[in-house]
Amino acid sequence: MKWLSIIVRCCVLMVVVSCSKSETAETHLDNAKAYITDSKIDEGIIELKNAITKAPKNNEARFLLGKLYLQQGSGIEAVKELEKAQELKYTSNKVTPLLARAYLITNSDEDVISLNEKALELPDDLKSQYLAYNILANIRIQDNASAKKSEQLSIQLSVSTTYSYLSTAYLLLFDNELDAAKKAVNKSLDIFPENPESVMLLAQINTALGLYAEVSENYLNYAKIQPKSRIIVLLLADAALKEKDYESAEKYADSILKSLPNQPYAHYIKSIVRFESQDYKAASMHAKQAELFGFNSPQLKLVAGASAYYLENFEQSYHHLSAIVQYLPAEHPALKMFAISQLQLGLISEITETLNDFTVSSKDDKQFLSTLSLQLAEIGAIDDAKKLAAKITSKDSDNAEENISTGILKLMLNDPSGVTNLQSALSLKPDMLSAQLALVSAALQVNDFDKALEISKTWQDKYPNNPGAFNILATVYLKQDKLDLAKVSLNKSLELSPKNYFAISNLINIALKQNEPAEATRLSELGLSVFPENEKMLELYYVVARTDLNRRDLATSKIKDIFESSTDDLAFGLLYAQVLIDQNNYKDALSILDSFEASISSPAKLWQLSVVAHRNINKGNGVSAVIDKWIKTNPYAVEPIILVLDQYMRNKDVESALSLVDKALSGYQKNNTMLKAAKMQILLDNGKLQSAKSFYPEFLDSDINEKVVGGVDGRILLLEKNYLKAIPLLKNFYESFPSGKNVILLAIAQKGAGSTDESISTLEDFLEVKGSNNNVRSILANYYLETQQEKAIPLYEKMLLERPDDIVVLNNLAWLNLENDNVELALKYSAEAIKLAPNHPNVIDTRAMVLLKSGRKIDAWQAIMKAYDITQGKDPSISLNYAEVLIANDKNQEAMAVLTRIKSKNIEIMNRKEQLTNRVNPKL
Repeated sequence: MKWLSIIVRCCVLMVVVSCSKSETAETHLDNAKAYITDSKIDEGIIELKNAITKAPKNNEARFLLGKLYLQQGSGIEAVKELEKAQELKYTSNKVTPLLARAYLITNSDEDVISLNEKALELPDDLKSQYLAYNILANIRIQDNASAKKSEQLSIQLSVSTTYSYLSTAYLLLFDNELDAAKKAVNKSLDIFPENPESVMLLAQINTALGLYAEVSENYLNYAKIQPKSRIIVLLLADAALKEKDYESAEKYADSILKSLPNQPYAHYIKSIVRFESQDYKAASMHAKQAELFGFNSPQLKLVAGASAYYLENFEQSYHHLSAIVQYLPAEHPALKMFAISQLQLGLISEITETLNDFTVSSKDDKQFLSTLSLQLAEIGAIDDAKKLAAKITSKDSDNAEENISTGILKLMLNDPSGVTNLQSALSLKPDMLSAQLALVSAALQVNDFDKALEISKTWQDKYPNNPGAFNILATVYLKQDKLDLAKVSLNKSLELSPKNYFAISNLINIALKQNEPAEATRLSELGLSVFPENEKMLELYYVVARTDLNRRDLATSKIKDIFESSTDDLAFGLLYAQVLIDQNNYKDALSILDSFEASISSPAKLWQLSVVAHRNINKGNGVSAVIDKWIKTNPYAVEPIILVLDQYMRNKDVESALSLVDKALSGYQKNNTMLKAAKMQILLDNGKLQSAKSFYPEFLDSDINEKVVGGVDGRILLLEKNYLKAIPLLKNFYESFPSGKNVILLAIAQKGAGSTDESISTLEDFLEVKGSNNNVRSILANYYLETQQEKAIPLYEKMLLERPDDIVVLNNLAWLNLENDNVELALKYSAEAIKLAPNHPNVIDTRAMVLLKSGRKIDAWQAIMKAYDITQGKDPSISLNYAEVLIANDKNQEAMAVLTRIKSKNIEIMNRKEQLTNRVNPKL
């Protein structure tokens, strides 16, 4: 059966082949003509192709095939066959007009013009057709003179044809006489309604007139006349696009791309349609394809840039929009996209130039500028932020909402005039809680607690059932560290509004500060039940739970689960990394942190956690690289500079610290108040009085709190030892900013002015209110040593509980107990000090005198001799103690030699030298 099937197939094929061989080229040509007569174009084309296969030099077959191609709009195929017909000497009168049109629709304008000599031999009716094509070709190559000349030849012809009117219409359109051109082309169509060039020209005129519905109708008509024309499908798509008929436009573009996948204009249309459908990924892809295959237009750049923006591909958005941004009107939305792309790419200096002509004409515009200004301020570009903000804040308004937004923006940019706007907002709308809250915040910024309390209590009295009023009051109490009063207000707020994040979170913090773990736990459970996926609440929940291993693991698990459900959530990524760092899991924390791409807009916390993680891996070798990358990514960020500055100060490398600050202040941080304050502090802390005074004018030339300026004035007076003038300034500074360092400065000034008792009272009051502060205790203990030594010992003992390895505290305790004849305690403390600092001369000196007092004279001699050798006899106090120990060991001549070498202007030193000399002389 299988062989039989094969034999049957072979027989069939033989019959087909034998039949095929019997047909000649003439047969195929005759068949084609019959098909053409019956309007069976596709069948006619097949027969003509068969004829040409049999007789490649049959010029009639070539001509007829070219003509059919041309009738269907297949320009390239028509050119090929008509050129062959011309080459094979087919009748010139028939070939030339058709070949000219084939050249025209394939945009081969020079080839159209090259037929001019042959065309002039044509009969007038055919010559008229050619001249119409010639005019359009010359217009397209911008040879207007030749076009006009051809028009004159057309006018001189003996007949008026569809093409003579078409010629006139071409030139009228070129001269922008649209109505006249339309009349002329309609006359052309009256004579020959299916003239494809006339239909096409009518569509172009209607496009110029903005009659897009008529344009679509014209193109559809052209498509009927020229069904194989690919360009008409694109033109139909373009017309549909102009009519905002996106569905039809996409359908036409898809039909083109199906056969021509690299057609750039079809990709362009697809990009527009997909953009309008908010399918930005597809819009971006088609825009790229259009550009790749040679299409380039401002509209394409706009679509490509806007699509990339919505996809948050800011680099591509910037690339495309930068080519057209200079041509966009100031109010164009793409201008905002371009500015935000510049921000994301760190091109901060370009933003103000981009928005230089931008004018505010709507609430959206104000919101855009306000947000952008705050983002610039957040990354540290304060000057640029203020320039943009000025477009909003420079105008007065009688609208309460506008005044409050302006006021808040000003305050966030350190412009104190924002308070005036807030007050204006309240005068226009007295019940605005947001304005009241902003005024309280402004007062708290400058530590004006009285003003803040006045506003808060007024608001509370006015709105006793508004939880926000109690939150405002609690904010003031928290700032004053009055935790019990804050707690009362927060509980009342929580009572009025149980779903109250502000109240719950602050109550948790108060419970932690007041060491109430049970209450903190209760509140954290409450907070998590109300705000189960709030990142800040989860952070507090973990902080409360971290001391209980089981609860800590539960908190960690909750945070981990939320992060792993959305690993691109930066807030939870940072929280989980922070938790891992807290548990010393630095490598996993770093892995999470590295998964987020750093940019100029990255929060400082991302970098800070990365620094902490690197500091604990590989001996901290990666820290410098992280800080360098941070500065490079965001040159406006002050935090990395402060970190490096802190490291220099820890190493007591003052010159490097000052060099770093000077470099920053001469670059991106030129007006940074924090760095100016830091430089002034370094200069004052290190006693560089003249440098501080030289820097003072630049320090003043910034938005620095006047109370801080007063503190600096006081410190300069302190260095000048003008204690009486320094005291009121430093006192005011301390009261505004009650820190340990500031109370010490005040105490030093008071003591310098001769008020030792007052300085002691100042330090005691601070410790009573603030509690533990070893720096303050140390200064107070030193003052006690001068007048009330009995008070110094318990103070040092408290310090020792917090700093058990503090050599100074141990040494001072040993000496004080020695002075009070508490030899056993003196031995204990001196032994501990020696263990920590076996080569410190002062520690050895104290140990020697304690040993002497305990009766261990030889041990004392050996110890003090070591201290004396280390100081090379240049420390008078150690030398005197050495002489005393030598006398106790009956080494009087050696003691005398030591005493003889002691020289000092200190009266106490010289008196003791005299006493010891008198003890030696009687024995010599």
